[in-house]
Amino acid sequence: MAFNPATNLIVWKHDEVSTGGIANGNAASCASAVTTTASGLTIIGRVIATSQYPNGVAAIQAFNTKDGSLAWQIPVLVNGQAIPTVPRLTPYAVNGKEYLVSFTHFATAGADVSAFALP
Repeated sequence: MAFNPATNLIVWKHDEVSTGGIANGNAASCASAVTTTASGLTIIGRVIATSQYPNGVAAIQAFNTKDGSLAWQIPVLVNGQAIPTVPRLTPYAVNGKEYLVSFTHFATAGADVSAFALP
C-alpha cells in the first residue's frame, strides 16, 4: 500500500490475501521490507505463484511508485531451485546506476545471493 503523507490518503494498494494468495495462483502477502528507488520503482520480495511455479517461488516485484502498476517481476531461484521463500533485498547505486542484491536462504537449498542491475 502506498499513501500520500501530505493528504493522509491511500494512493494505491495491492491486496493479494483477499484474492486467495498462493492457493488461487496469486502472490502471498508482502513479508519483506519495501524499497523505493530514485528511478520511481517500489520494490518488494515475496512468494508468487506462476504457471511455471504453481506452488510458489521467491520473487522480486517492482511497481510504479506513482500508480502501483506492476512494472516487472522476476523469480529468484535459490541455488537453481524454485523455493517459496521471501528474498531479502538491498538496493544500492554506483555512478547513478541502480542495482539490487537479493539474499535468500532455505534449509534444503542453502544460502544464495543474486545481484541485478535495474532498468
